[in-house]
Amino acid sequence: VRGVDPAGQIYTPWIPTRAAWNCGTESDTSASSAKMARQADGRFLFAQQVRGPTGLNRLCISRLNPDATLDAGYGDGGRLRLDDGRFAGAPATIHALALRRDGGAVMVLETSSPVAPSLVYLAWLTAGGALDTSRGTQGIAGPLALPIHGVQATAFQADDKILLAGYPLT
Repeated sequence: VRGVDPAGQIYTPWIPTRAAWNCGTESDTSASSAKMARQADGRFLFAQQVRGPTGLNRLCISRLNPDATLDAGYGDGGRLRLDDGRFAGAPATIHALALRRDGGAVMVLETSSPVAPSLVYLAWLTAGGALDTSRGTQGIAGPLALPIHGVQATAFQADDKILLAGYPLT
């Protein structure tokens, strides 16, 4: 992440803040997918998939204040780390990270494998940085029964409905 000011120059306060928006442990390496969203209050959510300490993939969502410092009031000290078997083996593509009207967020994720069709999931997050267990199974819905293979675009309606576009299965 690099900040750029309105004149197109590097905004230097963001440069030394990598530790804030990284997943937070030295053993997390090899980020393979990432998205970010800006909240109405100016804070940012960063979602990324990294390789965790066991060699498996994990999802990590960090919330930063407008000055690029970690928002310690989100999740566990500013981060939500998701170690979920559905996303651990092969890298998942994070297609979208969008804010919901209730202050939470939703991630649209897709897993792929050379021997299986792509699987699309929704990870629902609360405003406080936890999985929203009132949705899906413990906060994760999917795999969704979609007549598409490979999500290419995602849009969010004002009523929190999610539109996904991609290629046909056949």
